[in-house]
Order: sequence, then C-alpha cells, then structure tokens
Amino acid sequence: MTLDRQYNWNLPFTLKTVEDCLQYIKDHYAEHQEESAMRVTDFNIFHETMGPFTIKQNSDTIVISHDGTNAYLKWLDGNFILMTDEGTNTNSTLDVRGKGTGVGQIIVLDEDEQEWLFLSCVNGVGIIRANGAAPTEVRIGGDTDYVSFEQDGEINLAGTARVKKYLYIGAGSFRRGASAPDQGTEGTFATLLFADNVTEEAFVNIHIPPDWAVGTDIELAVYWAPTSAGAGHVAWEFDWEAVAEHVDEVLGAGSTHVDIHDDTQSRDNELLETPYGAIAGASIAVDDTIGIKLYRDHDDAGDNYVGDAALIHMEIEYTADKLGEAT
Repeated sequence: MTLDRQYNWNLPFTLKTVEDCLQYIKDHYAEHQEESAMRVTDFNIFHETMGPFTIKQNSDTIVISHDGTNAYLKWLDGNFILMTDEGTNTNSTLDVRGKGTGVGQIIVLDEDEQEWLFLSCVNGVGIIRANGAAPTEVRIGGDTDYVSFEQDGEINLAGTARVKKYLYIGAGSFRRGASAPDQGTEGTFATLLFADNVTEEAFVNIHIPPDWAVGTDIELAVYWAPTSAGAGHVAWEFDWEAVAEHVDEVLGAGSTHVDIHDDTQSRDNELLETPYGAIAGASIAVDDTIGIKLYRDHDDAGDNYVGDAALIHMEIEYTADKLGEAT
C-alpha cells in the first residue's frame, strides 16, 4: 500500500526521534492513527521560512536539504567548523570515503563554478589537480611564497625566499692588461702577481645570473696571498661597467670605481680574503653583462705592503630569490 497524501502536523521541538514524532501523532491526531502505525520510509521535517530540516543555535544556522540530485548543507555564519567533543585534546578527522570500490574525493569550486580543485586518493596515490573548463595552475604555499604546477607541466617557485650564491673566478680566467701582472704559482695554484709600486691590471667579464634578486647589491671579494712575510695593507681596487643585451649600449662608455683594502699576515703564502666591495644593485639589470678591471692602486696611501700580492681568485656573491625561471 502506498500513500500519496501529505500531512502537515505541528510538532513540538522537544521530540528527538522519529518514533517520538509518530507517537505524538498517534496521541494527538486521532484521525491519523492508522498512518502513524505504518512503517515510514521518508520522514521530512519542514519549516515554512527556514526550509527543510533546520537546526538553529544562537546565531548559527545549519540547513540540510535535498533537491533529488544533490544534498546541500548550508550555513549563514560564513564559517563551518567541524570539531569533535570527545575527550580532552582530541584530534578531529574528516573522513571521506567512496562506496564499495569507489574512492573518497573532495571537489572545491571557484567563484564561477567553472573550474575546481580536485583532491582524491586512488590505488595509494594522492592526487591534487585543477580541473574544469580552463584550469591554469595548482599552487601550494601562501599568497606570496608558493610553488606553482602549471597545466603544461612547468614548475615555478615564487616569493621572497632568498639565499646567498657565489661565483668563483680563478686567476687563470683573467686577461692581463697592457700593464700586466706576472703569472706565477703558489704550489699547485695559478696566480697573478701584483707587484709593489706598480699599477697593474687584470680584466674579466661576467653575466648577471638569471636567478639574481633584482635590485640587490652584487659583492666582490679578492682572495690573495702575500709572497713575503711582513704586515701591511694592499689597496685592491676595481672599476666596473654594466651593459645591457640588445639595447645598443656602447662598451667602455663609463665605469664606476670601488676600492677595498686588506691587512696582510706576519707570514707569506697565506690565503687572505679582502673586505667586500659592492656593485650597486640599482645600477644593473638582470640581462646585464659586467666588465671588471682589477688592479692594485699604489697611489692609495693605504697600500703599504712591500712585496707581490698573488691573486688566487675573485669571489662574486649575489642574492638569489628563486631557483631559476621556467622556459
């Protein structure tokens, strides 16, 4: 027997179970005692203003409804919190499972409901991907620092995380100028010998690394060894010039001078590092090539070391903000 009638009963909110509701109908609506004794397969609670099955506590409202295709859980608060009330300091777990051999999955839609984030686990493999009409990427991280997985397979890092990186240019990579330091060796190390009381020049070209953090200074240090015992200072100095690619800039149009000094030690053949001199980040661009002229300036009163200063290598220190760019 199938009933195709619908009855509207006013039930008190103190009733907690379907059985309580049916008993209340039997006790208070004598004309429906026969219907109340039957097995109920669909039990709907409807409020004329708040819709199907409404639970209200203070200002938070939860609405559970069904349109015959999708079930809806709606709330008016703006935030929906799942929290266990079991025990003390207990974890809450959201467990999403499929039925039978089906898998659990979560779909989160964007503002126009045309693209969505898909989260699932299949055969032991966790899957996170963007899907829909025109998905672009999946990001993991914050608003500023994140890793991005593009739809075409590219992986990009974005943000402000920075690390120091170094380039080392050995003495053998320098081109000697017209007033040239002698070539020498210290054990197995090739050196350039910058003599006392003579201004000698060596040249090298570098290209700005593609992962350079734009605007930060690039610092240079000279590693060298005194060739004879004795204390004193060496006035290491360099001139540099930056020229951009594809901009028709003139080579040798002008340079910037920087001087750096260092103390020697009381014995010879000891590897020393000068203080850093900086190439101003505001004066260069990521596509620049920089020409450097390194020399020992004896006109500088600070250069008072008597003996040859043996160049081992130059160190270029720069700040990187990511691991390169996708091509």
